[in-house]
Amino acid sequence: MSEATSLNDQGMLAWHEAPVFDHEYGNKNKCYYEVDKKNGIARLLFGDDISDREAEECRQPESEAQAIALASPMDKKVEFGGYVARKSDLLGALVLACYTGSLDTNNSTVSENERVRRYSALLDLYGDDRNSAARVTKAFEFASVNLRDRFPLDTMGRYRVAVCDQMAISGKF
Repeated sequence: MSEATSLNDQGMLAWHEAPVFDHEYGNKNKCYYEVDKKNGIARLLFGDDISDREAEECRQPESEAQAIALASPMDKKVEFGGYVARKSDLLGALVLACYTGSLDTNNSTVSENERVRRYSALLDLYGDDRNSAARVTKAFEFASVNLRDRFPLDTMGRYRVAVCDQMAISGKF
């Protein structure tokens, strides 16, 4: 876990754990909070359908305190390249695991370490669900053996994604 620093009352450097926003509260279309309950921190986000009056109300300290008190745990998620896989969306995680496995060994944009980190993050989504974790592994390994280093990425990986989509939809993983 990464840590952050700040100056304490005496002007000395102090170490703090970085916030972990693992709880949520509010309406994602209006005003929404991501909450770190352990440290009592809320991050305010606004949706597309919010008025100026509602935004001002959300900025009030009482609203933030209410969000911290009433926030519920978030559905675990992993984000890569604009795609989000959530624990509640196994199909999406399978497709993302497959595509991650298909990345070439000489890919200059995604190193081997990053590829493995992404795979590990997807596995962590299902740490308590052995069957789903096994399916994620199967998708990753299928692509590593059958798609990796075989098809050029000049189509921005469209062929690989299409194969991964069809394999996941047809229940092959």
